[in-house]
Amino acid sequence: MKVLHLSNDFAGSTVHAELYQRLDAEGVSQIIYCPVRHSNLMGRNAFEGENTEIIYSPILKKIHRLLFHLKINNLVKDVEQKVDLSKINIVHATTLFSDGAVALQLKKKYGIPYIVAVRNTDINVFMRYMPHLWNVHRQVVREAEKVIFISPNLQRRVTRHWTLKGLTELLEQKGVVIANGLNDYWLENRCITSARQSHSVCYVGKFDNNKNVLRLMDVVLRLRAVIPDLTLHLVGGGGENEQRVIQLVHQFPDCLICHGPIYDKPLLQSIYRKCSVFAMPSKKETFGLVYLEALSQGLRVLYTRGEGIDGLFEKRVGEAVNPYSEKEIEAALSRLLRQFDAYDTLDATDFEPFRWESIAHRYSEIYHHIIYKVND
Repeated sequence: MKVLHLSNDFAGSTVHAELYQRLDAEGVSQIIYCPVRHSNLMGRNAFEGENTEIIYSPILKKIHRLLFHLKINNLVKDVEQKVDLSKINIVHATTLFSDGAVALQLKKKYGIPYIVAVRNTDINVFMRYMPHLWNVHRQVVREAEKVIFISPNLQRRVTRHWTLKGLTELLEQKGVVIANGLNDYWLENRCITSARQSHSVCYVGKFDNNKNVLRLMDVVLRLRAVIPDLTLHLVGGGGENEQRVIQLVHQFPDCLICHGPIYDKPLLQSIYRKCSVFAMPSKKETFGLVYLEALSQGLRVLYTRGEGIDGLFEKRVGEAVNPYSEKEIEAALSRLLRQFDAYDTLDATDFEPFRWESIAHRYSEIYHHIIYKVND
């Protein structure tokens, strides 16, 4: 069995690398094709594996942002030049539109079956703002063997989406929910406490509009009038709101603490453990592994209703909010801080679905099943 991964965001996200490394350990022979726009992305997230070949291709141009079909045609030709497709048994496309459209063309030309995953950009950008491409994802869904959803909530949203009208039953048949995994460090160093009384809140992410960091900061500053020892620990950087975040931190140093980006897991863990609540009311969120990191360290979480981890747990692990309502965010954060013990604590079994080893095994089983079915 040989798998071709079409992964346009491989260089931009460690999530894909985690999965592919575990698949390599499973003995899955694979080629990772990663198109990039800038040469400085070449080699990013690369790893050595006995069964893995990684192909970075600096093929993406600015014009491809406007001319989607030109991009797809160029990518297909590039894959044909760089990959011996006669040896590929199955294609795994990591996005519904950009990677899925390439997988669709490869199937039409070479008969290679594919599975496709759906992500935040697919539903919140392509399906929302690009009506000229709606026929693309309909074709991709029809021809896919399986459609992978990162969360149950994302599956519900896509399955019922009006641009996929008439394909609901097909999506229900092909749909599989497989969450992203959590790095082993967090699973092996869990810290679940039931009586953390700190009035400290933690945020980890980019300082941009989507992550809603400025609204969260405003809420924390307002809440400090009734919770005088309230502090917000900010981990991250970049984004269009970075300068405003820094200004507010300098203006309110007793309440707002900025640590900058942190990539050292033990150091990040120490900050999690200082806090009782993790808050990130993103406007849009495919999954959000930082919520799981925080939960593994005993924090309660404030997250967005209908996005990310909403509906992922039966237990009451935190509060879901409307990200556009400061009043709702403030009320939810106040409850989390003042009624910490009213929320449920996760145990080891709750984290098992997020172990990369188990996730890779599920994908391997799907690959084998599809190849067997196609060749039967």
